[in-house]
Amino acid sequence: MNTVAVQSNHANLEHAFFVAEKLGVTRLLDPEDVDVSSPDEKSVITYVSSLYDAFPKVP
Repeated sequence: MNTVAVQSNHANLEHAFFVAEKLGVTRLLDPEDVDVSSPDEKSVITYVSSLYDAFPKVP
């Protein structure tokens, strides 16, 4: 968390997308798509849905 606190939003988003991609989540967004005052809601929902699908269900 110390690293995240001092990095830019862009760097943190890039790292998060990179890690998710390594876990098998298709990269649908770029940091520039999200780090804006009003990101496209449908794009974000689609990406979050793919994150949800990539992880096993909790019993």
